[in-house]
Amino acid sequence: MERTERLSRRLARLRGRRGSQRTLLVVAVLIFLAALILSYRNLPNVILDWRWLLITAAVTAVVLMVNGLEYQVAGRVLGHPIGLGEAFRVGILSSAANLLPIPGAVLVRTQALKMKGSRYGEAFKSTGAIGAGWLGISLTLAGLLLALSGNPLVGLGFVLAGVGTLAVMITLVRLASGSVASSCLRIVAVETVFVLLSGVRVYTALHGIGVEASATQALALTVAAALANAAGIFPGGLGLRELIAGALSPLVGLSVAAGVLGAAVDRLIGLIVLALVTLVVILVAKRDDDSPARGGA
Repeated sequence: MERTERLSRRLARLRGRRGSQRTLLVVAVLIFLAALILSYRNLPNVILDWRWLLITAAVTAVVLMVNGLEYQVAGRVLGHPIGLGEAFRVGILSSAANLLPIPGAVLVRTQALKMKGSRYGEAFKSTGAIGAGWLGISLTLAGLLLALSGNPLVGLGFVLAGVGTLAVMITLVRLASGSVASSCLRIVAVETVFVLLSGVRVYTALHGIGVEASATQALALTVAAALANAAGIFPGGLGLRELIAGALSPLVGLSVAAGVLGAAVDRLIGLIVLALVTLVVILVAKRDDDSPARGGA
């Protein structure tokens, strides 16, 4: 417990290390831009289909709502009932904070649970269980699809890694003193929906740049986002996610350039949607804060 408390304090102090964090963000942006440009130049016949890209944007908005359900489940692990409105607000703000040169999503969700009475150690374990569930489901589904697509050994490796990660999820839930069976089922359910929607995003983004990818190929590439975020090297997995998607692409019959560009386009659309939704959340919260003052005037 003391070790986890020390970890939380270290994460909080990262806000003050602006120089190194800004450098890390610059490096991530440069890697992302280099991957985007190189993949575009190496992928022939790139044709933007805005109908598919608009669908990507719409699905992204739904995915942001599922982020709120993740926070709600994290609260339920610790015995905190959380309403949908609050869950969506915290989920969206944590997604936005995750793009800053600090571990934003962890800080936002952990602090929100701390304000509900949980200790930092419990909050970190609950939030960590959500992350482990995401990675575990992504690896397991990707492994099954890889095995079915003619890569049984690679697929088996992914499945074993996924099962091991899900075991970590169960351990974290147990340590957080939650109801293990019901909490784990909730996490698996939410993360399965999240991964499937992420697969739809990748599928529509690939078709939006003229790549005729299958649903199986798109779903297998969703593991790139989970791995990039789990690595925790760059904010939001910026740049790293695109490189991992490129590395995974040949395993499912896609070119490296297609995987990188598809992930990059998905990222850009996601940033635009996230910016708009976050702005709406901030304006609504400001209006709610100002309404008592107006009412009393």
